Amino acid sequence: MFTGVLRELFGSDPAIVAVVFADRDGECVDYCGSVEPYEAKVVGAYMQIVLSNMRPSLERLSVGELGELHVHCDRNEIVVRRIDEEYACIVMRREGSADDVMLAALDRAISRLRELSGLSVPRWDLDFGGITVEVRESVGWGYAPSFIVESGHRIRVDAVLGRWEEAGGLSGRPLVCFRVHMEDGQDCTLVCDEPHARWFRW
Repeated sequence: MFTGVLRELFGSDPAIVAVVFADRDGECVDYCGSVEPYEAKVVGAYMQIVLSNMRPSLERLSVGELGELHVHCDRNEIVVRRIDEEYACIVMRREGSADDVMLAALDRAISRLRELSGLSVPRWDLDFGGITVEVRESVGWGYAPSFIVESGHRIRVDAVLGRWEEAGGLSGRPLVCFRVHMEDGQDCTLVCDEPHARWFRW
């Protein structure tokens, strides 16, 4: 019953060469692709190992739970999206960077896989896709954040302390970063991936 979901995701982007639904131990539950089955299953298994190795380090850094991983290499790109504590969906693409069309198709596939498996949405995925940031006009920058809406709460940005750009956007374009001071007294970094209109809080 999972095959139709994986086929739909596979067909959503001509650059996709394999889609794998794997459990925590790297065992393949189902897959779809244009590569050899063995290659698809090996990619799925190894990416689950990568997730398992990364999670303890990220927890020690107190950055939160790992939900999605993008790996860019010279021949392929791999996107790993955790479905829950046990399962993940792994997408291997030929070239380039995942765009909003492919990521939207992945979101639909994840929702459908959870529905078919009877899995609930994990805590780290409840607000997946970032936060909502309201902006104001800003001299020299064009715009700057004015409010954050997160988990139903609207928090005012009292001051923008700095702005810079750094590599890391899904489309290959730079991320626009703002260091801000919030009305609740906290400082944080708000990051905008402009081509995808997605904001993140670091």
